[in-house]
This record gives sequence, structure tokens and C-alpha cells, in this order.
Amino acid sequence: MKNMKKRMCLLKLISYLIIVSSVIFSCSNKANNEKIKSDYEYIKDYFETKHNFDISEEIKMVIIITQNGCPGCNKSFVYFTISNLNLKNSVILVTSDGKGLDISNLRNLDGNVFFDDEICSGDERELFSNSSVIFIEENAIDSIVNIEAQTINNQFTEILSK
Repeated sequence: MKNMKKRMCLLKLISYLIIVSSVIFSCSNKANNEKIKSDYEYIKDYFETKHNFDISEEIKMVIIITQNGCPGCNKSFVYFTISNLNLKNSVILVTSDGKGLDISNLRNLDGNVFFDDEICSGDERELFSNSSVIFIEENAIDSIVNIEAQTINNQFTEILSK
């Protein structure tokens, strides 16, 4: 009887160790196997999936135009984008529905202009939630210039200098 109890305890201990080790190893394998996307890959995948557009090596800027934040800044940013930027090497994503910002001039542009007024609610990285310019270099994000009221002229100068 004592021998049987010892065997049962040993079997329970072995079973417990097997379960615990399999849980530990399965969790560590998941962490190793799941590739965390870079912000660049996230942007690239978004445009490929949602707009069937490839962010190729020729694209140097992703211009995000929203109606969030300062209305006057966004209006100035739309005018600045149309008037000053080389749109051949850019892609523009307009996340405004047009109610809080006049986007009619953007609808008439030729080239890589895309509209998605629902992206902000699904943008867990918040890359598309504010007006900005994302500079791309060698398949990576080089820098991001956010459009903000206090320093908007400096931001426009920085964008033009790149």
C-alpha cells in the first residue's frame, strides 16, 4: 500500500512537471515565432492591404492629413502639401471625412492620394491619428514631423529641407 501511494505521488509529480514545462516552452516558442512588425512594416502592410498600393523604394514621404487637432494648422498643411511638396515621391493618406476640413483639393490631385476616414479608430500605433509627414529611407522610418500649432512654420521648414 505504501509503495502504491509513493508511485501515485511520483506519477502526479511527473505529470505536473510535464504540464508546467510544456506550458513554459509553448509560451516561449510563441514569443520567438511571432514577429513584431516595425512601424514601417505596419505602414507598408496597411497600404498594400487597404489600398492595394506598394510603398516602393521611390516613396520617400508618407503624408498624413487629418482633421484632428488644430483646424487652421490642418488647413495650412493641406495648402502646404499641394503647393510645396514633390508628390511623385510621396503618398498621401487623408483620414478626414471632409466635415472638419476641406479636402476637395486633395480629391483632384493626381498620384498616390488615398482616403480612409475610418483608420484612426483602428490605428493602434497612432501613426495615422495626427497630421504629419513620415520620412522613409532604406525601407525604414527615418523621422516623423508632426504638425503642431506652436511650431508649424519650423515644421514646414524642416519638411522642405529633407
